[in-house]
Amino acid sequence: MLRSKFYRIYKPFSSDKKGYPYNLLNQLDILSINKCLSRAKWNRSMPNFILDKVEIISTSVCNYQCNFCYGHYLKAKDGPSRKELPLKIIEKNILENLRKDKKFLGQDPIIILGGLYSEPLAYSNIIQLIKLLGKYQFRFAIYTNGFFLDDNLSKLICENSLLAESLKPSYIAFNFTASFIYGDYQNLIKKMKNLVKLRNGINPRFQINVPIVVDQNKKFFSNKDLKQVSKVLSRIGIDAVRYSFPQEPIKPQPEFFIQKLLIQRNKREHIYFRSPSKPFDKCFVMTASLSIDPEGNVYPCSQTSHSYFKRLSFGSVRKNKLSEIWRSQTHKRLFKTFNPQLIDCRCNVVDGQLNRICCNFY
Repeated sequence: MLRSKFYRIYKPFSSDKKGYPYNLLNQLDILSINKCLSRAKWNRSMPNFILDKVEIISTSVCNYQCNFCYGHYLKAKDGPSRKELPLKIIEKNILENLRKDKKFLGQDPIIILGGLYSEPLAYSNIIQLIKLLGKYQFRFAIYTNGFFLDDNLSKLICENSLLAESLKPSYIAFNFTASFIYGDYQNLIKKMKNLVKLRNGINPRFQINVPIVVDQNKKFFSNKDLKQVSKVLSRIGIDAVRYSFPQEPIKPQPEFFIQKLLIQRNKREHIYFRSPSKPFDKCFVMTASLSIDPEGNVYPCSQTSHSYFKRLSFGSVRKNKLSEIWRSQTHKRLFKTFNPQLIDCRCNVVDGQLNRICCNFY
């Protein structure tokens, strides 16, 4: 989109209408990425990508405690430690701001309700939040274990997905492995079956996906289990099933230990942090997406959206509107100074691919 003769915002992803997330790797727009990064490198500036994705982690609570969860050791217990992002903050400083502020003119990010260590449908105002997504016509995604899904909420999700401006479909992704481990998978299958029927009658474009985490040692599923699950999901009309291996859960280290290592690394060139899975030394994900934790802090991605990574937060929606945080001086400074190899953060598959491609051009 051309705003002036010398100012252009670039889209890192193509306009493929098939949607997100499983075919997203094929949607990377290499030409646009190359042009954007060439200009940024020449200007020594932060790449000017559109804001493509906003993840809102509205609550810190999850009803399951899965050992394979990336955020297993970061989870909060229900009670005094429970944290929630107020609905008023979500509307005024995020959703309404995205639609009305000139900074986001022509941009239509997908809103993701998720969190690698929490359950979005456990949010106390989830019904009102879904209605707000429809009110502001956002394409959205929900990552859930399905425990709190009922018929009314299913209908609400399908109806509000119809209101999105984007031609790409909204979707819901069910964590089937968690339900299987806790013995609630039969209920989840019934809920998914009912949701498929409801979706087909209201909004055929709304996608229903099932990511399944499997273990090489067959702790979660036997071969027989997987075959049976695949048959059932195919029969009830699930759009896509994705199999993947679990990430090693991140274990918080004491703050003084991290600071000591960083000081040593800065003073001595022969001290290194081993990070073979991250050959890149910049995070380009933060130039096209962001994640907001239940306390309102804004982070580069969902993998870092926790107080454990508080040094990576570049603002708070409790204090400022998103337009005041996105591409602020603090955000730009973080992009210039943050090296993913010097901290215990990890990219998901899509983010890692984007970073690798971008590092080839920057």
